[in-house]
Amino acid sequence: MKFITIALLALIAVSVNADLASCIQGLPNPCGSNADASCMTALSQFNTCLTTNSCAQNVNNLSDYSKCVKGCAPSSNTDVQNYVNKYADCLSGSIIAYSFVFLAILTFMF
Repeated sequence: MKFITIALLALIAVSVNADLASCIQGLPNPCGSNADASCMTALSQFNTCLTTNSCAQNVNNLSDYSKCVKGCAPSSNTDVQNYVNKYADCLSGSIIAYSFVFLAILTFMF
């Protein structure tokens, strides 16, 4: 019985990870097709900050990654700020879902 429970919870964890990826991929380009120079500059600065701070490479959990992403939010362009907030919301939703999966695993294991 525990094996079946663990297998189902593992499937839920994989599903949560897939939801995170689809949430991030579903975000529209903040600058759109007719982007002005200030939007493109702000988006470029955001992407450069993510790379410079090695957000994805050096962070071990989604909470720290979310903080790193929010720390790179530009203050110069509201479209890019909204994009960063939506990106962080995707991460926050996954953090909550992973927390519930972890608690469920602990509940069924003990």
